[in-house]
Amino acid sequence: MSYLHCHTEGCNWSQDDFWSIGGWNPIRSVKTCDEENLFKEKVYMDKSFFEDVEKFCPIPHWKDEKGYYTKGQYLEAFHFFQLYKRCMGMDVKTFEEWKEVRKTWKCPKCGQRNPDID
Repeated sequence: MSYLHCHTEGCNWSQDDFWSIGGWNPIRSVKTCDEENLFKEKVYMDKSFFEDVEKFCPIPHWKDEKGYYTKGQYLEAFHFFQLYKRCMGMDVKTFEEWKEVRKTWKCPKCGQRNPDID
């Protein structure tokens, strides 16, 4: 898998890995959601998970004698939020599309032509 991002200094734009049917695409990540979590009152996660996601999608969480937890429905909603962000952030969906536009592509954030693929 590879993803497109901008190398212009000060610009931190990037997108998800290129998508393909039958390969990586955001719908595959939905299949990894845990349906049983929807019904759990407590799903324990490492404290660092909550700290990491706090910046862009705060998840209500609490602490008890076993550690940090959230409601299962909140955790699964977060997974759908991630899916939303991946879909909305895609400027060039496939590597084939990239081959067609790479000579004229401009960063959607800074407008510069300084792409990189990792």
